[in-house]
Amino acid sequence: MNKPSSNWQKLFAVLVVLVLIATAFQSVNTEAKPAPLYKPMTGTAQKPVAFGVTSQTLSAIAQQVGKAQIADEPAPVVPENAPYVEMRGNLQIPHKITRGTPGPLDLPGRTFSRGGFIEPNKRLFDDPPAPGVDWQWAGLSQGVNRVWYGYGVYPPDTQGDLGPANYIQVVNIQMAIYDLTTGSQVGTPRTLYAGPIDVLWKSSGLTACAESEDGDPIVLYDELSDRWLISQFALPNYGVPGGPYYECIAVSATGNPMGAWYAYQYAFPVMNDYPHFGVWHDGYYMSINQFKPESSPAWAGQGVVAFDKAAMLAGNPAAGMIYIDTYASCVTGAEPACVLGGMLPADADGATPSSGPEIFSQFDDDAWGYSPDQLQLWTFTTDWVGGTATFAHLTDLTTDAFDSEVCGGYARNCIPQAGTAVGLDAIADRLMYRLQWRDFGSYQAMVVNHTIDVANAPSSTKGHAGVRWYELRDSGSGWGIYQQGTIAPDAKNRWMGSAAMDGVGNIAFGYSVSDATMYPGIRYTVHLASDPLGTTRTETTLVNGGGAQLGTAYRWGDYSMMSVYPAGYGDSGCDFVYTTEYHRGSTAAEWYTWLGWFHNASCYNGDVTSPDTFIDTKPADPSNSHSASFTFHGTDNLSVSFTYECSLDGSAFATCTSPANYSNLQVGAHTFQVRAIDASKNVDQTPASYTWNVSFQYATFTSQAPYDGFVLEKAKD
Repeated sequence: MNKPSSNWQKLFAVLVVLVLIATAFQSVNTEAKPAPLYKPMTGTAQKPVAFGVTSQTLSAIAQQVGKAQIADEPAPVVPENAPYVEMRGNLQIPHKITRGTPGPLDLPGRTFSRGGFIEPNKRLFDDPPAPGVDWQWAGLSQGVNRVWYGYGVYPPDTQGDLGPANYIQVVNIQMAIYDLTTGSQVGTPRTLYAGPIDVLWKSSGLTACAESEDGDPIVLYDELSDRWLISQFALPNYGVPGGPYYECIAVSATGNPMGAWYAYQYAFPVMNDYPHFGVWHDGYYMSINQFKPESSPAWAGQGVVAFDKAAMLAGNPAAGMIYIDTYASCVTGAEPACVLGGMLPADADGATPSSGPEIFSQFDDDAWGYSPDQLQLWTFTTDWVGGTATFAHLTDLTTDAFDSEVCGGYARNCIPQAGTAVGLDAIADRLMYRLQWRDFGSYQAMVVNHTIDVANAPSSTKGHAGVRWYELRDSGSGWGIYQQGTIAPDAKNRWMGSAAMDGVGNIAFGYSVSDATMYPGIRYTVHLASDPLGTTRTETTLVNGGGAQLGTAYRWGDYSMMSVYPAGYGDSGCDFVYTTEYHRGSTAAEWYTWLGWFHNASCYNGDVTSPDTFIDTKPADPSNSHSASFTFHGTDNLSVSFTYECSLDGSAFATCTSPANYSNLQVGAHTFQVRAIDASKNVDQTPASYTWNVSFQYATFTSQAPYDGFVLEKAKD
């Protein structure tokens, strides 16, 4: 009989399989750990495709094209069928470790016809500057595009920066240069030029940049070099495998933006989407989200680039770049190199030169497969002599928990507006521009922000958008999160933020605000250096929206900009200017932009010290009075005048004066607090406090004839 033998063979086979499984399991658990997933990545120098210097200054161009000058004309009546073009770019980034597929790209066709209007160059007198705002004025609008191209574009991608004598604003696909030294009206900068950005390349012979106005503009003032940088991309070969795709960069030949510019054109084999720049001591650095538009489009990873700043400033036609494609290190499709995206390069402000390698950052949501929620920091080390560079992981910084999925499934239509079911894009999958850097001597600091779902709603539902912000510091032992907070004081949505720090450490935050009861408006708030960590002040409205964006492309800008006045020009880097978009009326995409200029006195006088508060007179403890009166005063190293805020029994602090009087107090314990606020708006962080008890009182009675009873002789107060 063969049956027993057959059973044994089967049993033996099972045992062999179990042994092999056990051996494999042991092997997996005892083998050496694999190399880190964060691999250093290298790149080599490449020269620009072509180079040229504009033959005319912008001043001469502005004189020749009078219609480029912003004129005082009424707002247009835009027909319902007015042509619009959605700007290419801002494709969605598959951040998750398990790679996803970006959404479709909507590219309506262009039509061309002359006509339109140009936005007034003055602030509106029916909307004067808010309290605490020095200047505010109307910036570029959709109407400028209609004058030049006969169609509108969206979104505007509003951005701008401050120089010592000028402010430059850029949008898709226009720029405006303002003179800060004189004004056509009090408190309004004079407009020197307003028109297409591509005039910077028109006389250069750089065909792609001279003829393709595809947007995603950036403007930066290089404080250390006293020069301006303006960029946008050009995509004449969109959809063609390998492109090439171009980054157009112009650098002013002097500090005068109305003078000559050096023009450059750099080529990339993949679409250089969402280009963002940072000024550094040894180069101009750029991050790009890479796509292959010919493949629906397909995600192609994070690109990082260094441009030869010294050569560009000299107008050298061989000024090259060092380009690192981090996606080239992607092997499995699941490692971090495959999903780096949405990075920002540090942008240096201040009179102290930056040093060491450039820093890049992105955030990672634990829902994407990371743990925990974090900020990643990377370094870009450049050797311009050898023409090589290395991009390497520096550290991961654990943040307070956040949820970046504001719209269910990262949809682009969840920020509500009044009067319409059309929502707006929260663009919550990436850091918002800028990653600003400053050197304070004993430490270096960076500030940055992004949009989160404050409500932490389920991924399938719409959330409540708020602005999460961070201040990072390095005191010599490495970068860490010094403070962080979330701007969400009520149920309204706040998003599309930009943050910057002045010369003494005050931080300003600008953003859009909207909900189903209001049109999208523009607001800002501040964190003073003397405030408790992670806190912000009561917000200020720069302008209230007058309408909703009704176009169903949903996009509401891709970024905004908070800039700071450069140091060394009678200002230690104190004044902020914030710019972003809004609507005056409900139209498909007839956007406007606004600029608000403000500062804090503590930056000018260097007073960042909190005052002390003292209570001078107070009620007895215990007290048999149901009333109480307090007098108090403040002291400070610089200020001689103070305002005060008081609180009774844990109520919110409110403005008060000395003496502060209270009545109708109940029997029991009470606590009074008062804090001084000095002329620089520094607040006493340890308010003066006094606790006392109100005792029960008896009325006093006496017997009087002829009435045989008790009457009230006197009732104490």
